[in-house]
Amino acid sequence: MEIERANIDVVEIFVEEYDGIYEVVSSDMRSAYSDRKIQHVNSVFPIDILIGQEVTFYVKLKNKTSMFFRATLWSPERFVTKVANMQYIYGLLFGAMIILLLYNLFLYVSVRDISYLYYVLYLGGITTFCFLEVGHGMIHATDFFGDIQREYILFVIWETAIAGILFAKSFMLIKESHPKVNGFLNFLIFLSCVSAIVTASSSYDTGAFFNLIFMMVFLLSYL
Repeated sequence: MEIERANIDVVEIFVEEYDGIYEVVSSDMRSAYSDRKIQHVNSVFPIDILIGQEVTFYVKLKNKTSMFFRATLWSPERFVTKVANMQYIYGLLFGAMIILLLYNLFLYVSVRDISYLYYVLYLGGITTFCFLEVGHGMIHATDFFGDIQREYILFVIWETAIAGILFAKSFMLIKESHPKVNGFLNFLIFLSCVSAIVTASSSYDTGAFFNLIFMMVFLLSYL
């Protein structure tokens, strides 16, 4: 059984054995990937069912932020095929993002236009956010960097917001052509820096709530 959502705080499955006795198995953010029975970014549980057997499952889920998921009962063969296809798709996605990032980095080194450097930082933030939020590839990253905590996502969001605003200011020459808009964007950069400090000095719950409020401001500003 697969709970198709990465980075969930608590995922426990209760499998009825006999006489009201249940086996409890967990696969969530409380344990490292290496400690899971199946090392997958989602919560995956091995279940043995005989043909014609009826089994009752109960699933307990808890998350500090928004949560959406789909539970799927796979056969081993179809699960392997699904994992292979998803790894291929995400490999193309992250590979394309890295190529685009390196290309713009080459442009910055060639022409020395600071706009390209801001764009590289912006692309790097988006790529890192997808890498952490979607979760695919984190299993391999932990071999090099150790356990990567979900709290890092909030800092990546603020870095991406700041880099995106700096890129817009520089590339579109907003300071020279639109002084009032430039002042507003500077205010958003200041809020982003303050938000990053609040995130670093508070709990994940507070940081995530603070992040949600100001991201709504950013989205309205971009529109």
